[in-house]
Amino acid sequence: MKTLLGAHPSTPFNPAIANVFFRSGEIETWGCGIERSVAACTNAGPPKPTLILDGTGIALEFRYTPEYLKAVNALESVAAPVGGQVTGQVTDPVKQVLLLLAQSELAPPAIQKAIGLSHRPTFRQNYLRAAENAGLVERTLPDKPNSRLQKYRLTAQVRAWLAAPAA
Repeated sequence: MKTLLGAHPSTPFNPAIANVFFRSGEIETWGCGIERSVAACTNAGPPKPTLILDGTGIALEFRYTPEYLKAVNALESVAAPVGGQVTGQVTDPVKQVLLLLAQSELAPPAIQKAIGLSHRPTFRQNYLRAAENAGLVERTLPDKPNSRLQKYRLTAQVRAWLAAPAA
């Protein structure tokens, strides 16, 4: 197991399938996936993946950052107050927006694309406006609502609540 994190020989379990993935561009080379995955996690900041070896093969277990887990757990509580003021039911569409914005501020088209919606009016009404009306997200340029540079972020109240130590 120790050699898997460095350069090592690799033999695909099914060379025919591995060749299809290689020719389609899904993989670059054999034997570097674990090494690249660990490096990507290290660069991005989440915890390093855990290497698991059992009788059936090798697996990588990816863990979420504590901040992400806190945000998910908070959103799962459908009537949780945020800072004592924001209450009410947080719908699944709003949860999706909040989880995206917990990582960084984003422009509406980027949020829409990440959620996988193609109908802009539905996205704006059911996702973005719902989160904004609940006081959970805000515009980065409030004085220019139609600016092409407009992005959305979590409100200061929500960011402070997420930054507070878990009880």
